[in-house]
Amino acid sequence: MFLQSGQPAKLISVSIKIDGKDNNMKKHPLRFNSIFTMAIQIIIYLIKIFEVQIIEPLLQAMGVRSEGILPPTAVVRLIVFSAVLIAAAISAGVIRSKVYFWIPSFILIFIGLCAITPVVKNTQLLTYTNILNILQQASPRMFLALGVAGLILLTGTDLSVGRMVGMGMVASTIIMHNGINTGGVFGHIFDFSNMAPSARAILALVVCIILTTCFAMIAGFFMAKFKMHPFISTMANMLIIFGLVTYATKGVSFGAIDAAIPNIFIPQIGGFPTIILWAIVAIAVVWFIWNKTTFGKNLFAVGGNPEAAAVSGISVFKVTMGAFILAGILYGFGSWLECNRMVGSGSAAYGQ
Repeated sequence: MFLQSGQPAKLISVSIKIDGKDNNMKKHPLRFNSIFTMAIQIIIYLIKIFEVQIIEPLLQAMGVRSEGILPPTAVVRLIVFSAVLIAAAISAGVIRSKVYFWIPSFILIFIGLCAITPVVKNTQLLTYTNILNILQQASPRMFLALGVAGLILLTGTDLSVGRMVGMGMVASTIIMHNGINTGGVFGHIFDFSNMAPSARAILALVVCIILTTCFAMIAGFFMAKFKMHPFISTMANMLIIFGLVTYATKGVSFGAIDAAIPNIFIPQIGGFPTIILWAIVAIAVVWFIWNKTTFGKNLFAVGGNPEAAAVSGISVFKVTMGAFILAGILYGFGSWLECNRMVGSGSAAYGQ
């Protein structure tokens, strides 16, 4: 493209102003939804505190007895909770159109929790032990979050991640259990105690990854091949996994795993849980895949505009399947780490 002067036109960045406000940066629905959900959870947490600290003592002082279908405190909580949800629904559009949410908003919410908790619970929140406990519990879930995040880049999601974890927990507990299992799979009782603890752990990890990846690929195939909405395909996956695992195990909760295995793979060194390092490594690996590989660039391209990506020579089918395969691998790692952290106790109900 050339101007009348014969000089090539230069690409320029235009900042459009509407109502006197700079709209050069678009709103971020994902960021908004995340923060708004956190705000709702904080409000629900405060409602629970309000119920326990104020409503229940007040009703007891008035001599009200909890008889009938719902206790009085539950009725009050239901009314307040409904009012909060209605107010949230009404204000969501206003907040979203008027307010930009940035990373400091997360910091403000965290600071607010840190200020409220010591007052309400009469205890300290920001202690070394509490922070390590939070990070330790969140580390396996980081794998799950990274897997779903890759699907969100494709403007998709995965509703089956919880059942994936339950399936992985069951498989890991069966393999890493020390001795004959308390339950069976389709009537077969397994005993892997003749294997070394590290070998059992590695076998459990491989089985977890295979199972979660296979089921993730099924949902990805229907999305990539038949253009099925991921909400539908992953919800069907969720129901199939739960039904299959429940039928195979008869809903039995399996026993604990060999205590030596967590000490090998996620030991505590000087009181520091090394499971946190697994999450840090996962973040680094996924960041590298997203930002430094051809697959990562194609992932963003397909998520931004699949039609344009297809015209430019990118295989939308392969990229979509690759995203679900990566998610399945991360689900397998996450469920295996969660089994190690919980020292077993896997059941079909886990992850609901």
